[in-house]
This record gives sequence, C-alpha cells and structure tokens, in this order.
Amino acid sequence: MVDLNAERWGISPARDIAIYLLYLRPLVRRAVAGRTAWVNRVGAPMEDARLGSIEVVIAQSRVYARETSTYFRSLREDLAAVHVPRGCESCHEALTSWVLGHIESSEMLNTLANEQSFRRVRDLAEIFYRGRARVRDFNRLYADLVAEVRRRAIVGSPAGSRSARSSRRRRQGNPGA
Repeated sequence: MVDLNAERWGISPARDIAIYLLYLRPLVRRAVAGRTAWVNRVGAPMEDARLGSIEVVIAQSRVYARETSTYFRSLREDLAAVHVPRGCESCHEALTSWVLGHIESSEMLNTLANEQSFRRVRDLAEIFYRGRARVRDFNRLYADLVAEVRRRAIVGSPAGSRSARSSRRRRQGNPGA
C-alpha cells in the first residue's frame, strides 16, 4: 500500500488528491480492460445461446465466469489497499461498486452455467446495465476531483499569487513595485 497521507508528508490536500488520482489510473485501466474482455467473451456465447447451441455455451461460460471473477476479485483487493484521501471516498466507492458489479455478473454467469439454463439471462443483463450507471457515477466523481485539484493548483500557484499581488498594486496606484 502506498502512503498518500498529506498531513504525514507535509503536502497539500490538493496534492494528496492528485497523487491518489494518479495512483488510481492504472487500476481504472485494468477495470476497463476487464470489462471490455468480459463484454467480448460473454457477448458471443449469449448470442450462441440465443441461436440454440447451449452445450458449448455452458462449457465456455464456466471458464469465462471463473476467469473474470478471479480478475475482478484481484482488482477489488488492489482497490482496497489504496489509501483514500479525505474527499475522495465517494469516487473510490463508485469505482469499487462498479468492480463488485462485475464480480456479481461473473457469479451470475457461473450460476446460469451450473443450472444449464439461460432462462435467467435477463438477470445477467440487468447486472450488466446497472454497471453503466455505476461507471457514469465514477466518471462524474473522478472528473469533479480532477477539476478541484486543478482549481486549487491555479489558486495556490506562484503565478496565481503574483497575479493577485499585481492586481492589488495596480489598484493601489503602484504598478511596478
């Protein structure tokens, strides 16, 4: 686990958040890659099930369910090990929720394969579609944090301070001092 505690290291809370966001990037990329693989690998068997070759689908589904469940459980463990700075909790919870949804969908796929029936494919689709809402929440919260870090960086930057001093001097009638 990486220690991202701003107070301990004497860095600003904005920098604490920025470090967290940078640390989160590869985990987000892994989550997106895992979802893309899940969609690509599970979409085809679902179409096969619709067309009637259920035996092949059941065998493939067990393998896919096991692989994706393992992948997303590992990702969930990595997310749990991240220090979440104050103010980033909602963003982290949204990402974790999205990952948990993938674990849930993998478990549902395994259940469908074990039952050797795809009558409950709608349940799987529902879990899948809830994931879209979860990722929209995460993207919004992540973007809000990035905007806040940028805002704080501009306000707290040396250039921002010089501009403020220059403006005060001009208002006071002393533009060059």
